[in-house]
Amino acid sequence: EKTLVFHEEVFHSKRGMIQLGVYKTPILDECNNPLGTVGFAQDITKLMDQQETILRMAQTDTLTNLTNRRYFYDYVNETRGDNLLTLCYIDLDHFKAVNDNFGHPFGDAAILGAAEVLKTTFPDELVTRLGGDEFIAFCYDVLDEKIIAEKSQAINDQIFKVAKKLMGSDMNIPLG
Repeated sequence: EKTLVFHEEVFHSKRGMIQLGVYKTPILDECNNPLGTVGFAQDITKLMDQQETILRMAQTDTLTNLTNRRYFYDYVNETRGDNLLTLCYIDLDHFKAVNDNFGHPFGDAAILGAAEVLKTTFPDELVTRLGGDEFIAFCYDVLDEKIIAEKSQAINDQIFKVAKKLMGSDMNIPLG
């Protein structure tokens, strides 16, 4: 006895699954008894895809394809509850000097290398680029200090290898 508005996924013989925006409203007689319904459906597949793209862009760092600061804070607020967790914060030292001495394309390559190291080190965790040269890994469990030390050393070693590869033998910027 009221108008309904909803989304429905249906199979289209030529396009596969499509999204429809559906509006249905009752047809009532003079005593408000239902006689039937009238409906309207509109293909909103493209609109839904565009909304998904916009949402993904709002939550993702464009350079690294890691989640961004906004997504990280929303994710932590929605999922943490009272659970204990470990946050591993990573800040690349002397990054401004890298950009100043070698240019932003070189700095971008360094950021991409660091992002790959972190994704490899924390394959099952949320790894986020907070901005600039800052990253964070969100671990649901409280990691043992030994595991944290091992992961930290592995990150340091791998990022040093990435930096060395990028810079070749010209290692005139202190890394640490």
